Amino acid sequence: MRTFETKDDVLTLLIHLGYLRYDAERKESFIPNREIAGEFENAMSTGGWAEVTMKIPLAAR
Repeated sequence: MRTFETKDDVLTLLIHLGYLRYDAERKESFIPNREIAGEFENAMSTGGWAEVTMKIPLAAR
């Protein structure tokens, strides 16, 4: 994928790359491991997105 038209396109790419996983029963995506979760938290905290960090379920927490 080279172009993204919707937010679902981005989530689909992140799931296929392994950065996110999808739970079909709960119909939600989540961060699957501590390494990725840590990098996500670092990026969000330095970019002024701390509130976003708290809304995304992390499997590693």
